[in-house]
Amino acid sequence: MSKIIGGYYGSRFAGLDHKVALVMGFGLNARGIMELVIANIAFKAGLITSEIFSILVIMGVLTTITTPMMLKWGFKKME
Repeated sequence: MSKIIGGYYGSRFAGLDHKVALVMGFGLNARGIMELVIANIAFKAGLITSEIFSILVIMGVLTTITTPMMLKWGFKKME
C-alpha cells in the first residue's frame, strides 16, 4: 500500500489528475524480482530468518500477480 499511496501523492504533486495518479501508484507496486534477489542475498548472508524470507517471497509473488490486474482496472477507469 505504501508504494501505491506514495506513487499517487507523488503524481498528484507533479500535477497529474486523480485517475492517472492512481494508475501510476499501481504501476509502482510491481517489485517482485528485485525483492526476491535482495531477500535471497540477505537470507544467505544470515541477515534474515527463514520466516522473514518466506514472508518476503510471498509478498513479492502476490504483488507481482496483482499489479497487472490493478493496472487493467485503473486503465479502464481512465477511459
